[in-house]
Parts: sequence; C-alpha cells; structure tokens
Amino acid sequence: MKRQEYDAMPRKLRSSDPSRNTVHLLTVSTLAGRSLAAIVQARPHEQNGGAIIGFRLMCSPHIAPLFALTGLSVSIVLVLLLAVGVRCSTLPNCAQRKVDCDELLKTGESKSGVYTIYPFRTSVDAYCDMETDGGGWTVGNLGGWVIQRRMDGTLNFYRPWDQYREGFGDKKGEYWLGLQTLFLLTAQKKYELRVDMEDFDGKKVFANYSSFSVSSEGDGYRLSVSGFSNGGAGDSLKSFDGQKFSTLDKDQDSTSNHCARLRLGAFWYNDCYSANPNGVYRWGADSTVNYVGVEWYTFKGYNYSLKSITMMIRPVR
Repeated sequence: MKRQEYDAMPRKLRSSDPSRNTVHLLTVSTLAGRSLAAIVQARPHEQNGGAIIGFRLMCSPHIAPLFALTGLSVSIVLVLLLAVGVRCSTLPNCAQRKVDCDELLKTGESKSGVYTIYPFRTSVDAYCDMETDGGGWTVGNLGGWVIQRRMDGTLNFYRPWDQYREGFGDKKGEYWLGLQTLFLLTAQKKYELRVDMEDFDGKKVFANYSSFSVSSEGDGYRLSVSGFSNGGAGDSLKSFDGQKFSTLDKDQDSTSNHCARLRLGAFWYNDCYSANPNGVYRWGADSTVNYVGVEWYTFKGYNYSLKSITMMIRPVR
C-alpha cells in the first residue's frame, strides 16, 4: 500500500538499533460523523552516522486526507512524539539523570569539570562551570553550558555546516557545542547567555544576556538574544538577534556578501561585522587581513583578535 509522509518536529535521539526509535501510534479522526482510525508509524530519518534530525510520520493515503482536514491527529501525534523524545520518566534511574549543569549544581556538585548529563534520552559529557557568577554554566559539551570556547588557537573553526550542527572540539579546551543541541536545550527551558573574554594584556570583561534561544534547523537555527547587561565588553550581539546561522558552505546572512567566507568563520552574521567569535585565532592587533580574527568590536574594535572568549548558557533563575 502506498504511503503518504509528513515531517514532524525535529528531535535528536541515538540508538544502535534504529528500529527502537520507531513509534506506532493509534490516531483517530472524525469525518462526516464517522470515526476512522489508523496506525501511524513514526520513524526518525537519520543523517551523518545516526544523528536524527527529524521524525517522519507515515500513513495510508486513505487516512492522509484526515490530517489535512482536521489537523487534530497531527497535533496528537506531535505531542506524543515530544514525550517519546525527551521525557526522563521513560528512562531507568530518572531521578539521578540531570538535564544540565544547573541541576547538578542544585544537588551539591560545586567543582567545575566534566559531568555526564541527560538533556535527551541519551547521555552527553559536559564541562560545567560551577564557579562563575553563581555557577551552573554549561561549557563544552553541555552543562551551566559552555557552548563555545576559544583559548589558544589549537582548533580550526572554519568548518562546514554539518560540523557546526553536530559540534566539535575538546570539551576541556577549544570547543563548539553544536546547533542541534542548542535548539533542543533552549526549547525545553529559558536560558541566559554570558560571554567572557580576555585581551592579550590580561584585561577580562563580559557581556550578559537575560534571554537566549536557537530555533530549529528548518528555520536556519535562528538566534534570539536580548536583555543585555554590560560587564565591560559592550553589546556586540545586538545586530545578530533574529539572524540565521551561516557557515562557509551555507550562506544565510542578511547581506549580499557571504559573511562566513569573508570573515573566515561561522556565526549568526547580519552585516558581517560587530563580532566574529569563530574567526581565525590571531595574536592581538593585526590588520594584515581585515576583520577575520576572533573579534568583539565593542570591546577592542576591529582587527584585534582576542586571547580568549567563552560563550556559556544556564537556565534563567
């Protein structure tokens, strides 16, 4: 029997046995006073070694028109899929599994380091900063989460879309968390953002944002950031609010330029300027090639590449 397919909300799960991620749901709709039922199969479609980027709902063409006419069945299925994708209660030892670094902090963990957390059905190793501004920040692979860190130039950040989606680097060193993880995290809770940075003279400053979230891949992992408060760094993210993420092989900025290629980085570019945290690691002031360094304009201006910069998030308190 021919099937008709519908794409549902993106999720991220992993399993060595793909059949375990298949969900069969009974969906019921009423049309012209008659109740019709069908078994709907929800199977995640996979990409890049098992990274699941979305569910696909499949049903008979005899039932498919009901989805378009009522919308009710689709809503029911999406709600159930959401529960399947993220509910801790379906997992063993749920009470011991913490979603992020902030939850670990509340249990008494007070030392910064690498912890195992459970933002999804599977575990993720995260570097948690338990000391900065009350702790609970996620660094590296999740936590009071460090979502990005530059510190010594050992890692190349000029990378394609799929690597920025999945994440890369060493959670104890230079690192990018991953756009899909950011989307799934910020869809569950309200998060704040803190950006710490240091120049080559040892001056340390920061910028705080009381609201931070990232949309789905289908929406380009669009950034939503607001509520700036100054710790000496100034607000270099203001123009990036509402922008989609761009990489060397996926241009989604708001200009006719290809900012990721022009600035040799990847970010939520708008006009290509103001900030370039994932640019080329250079040593302070350097205008040999303009605007390609690890820059935060409102702190050091253009063509000054920072010694270090760390972006980290935690749930709003």
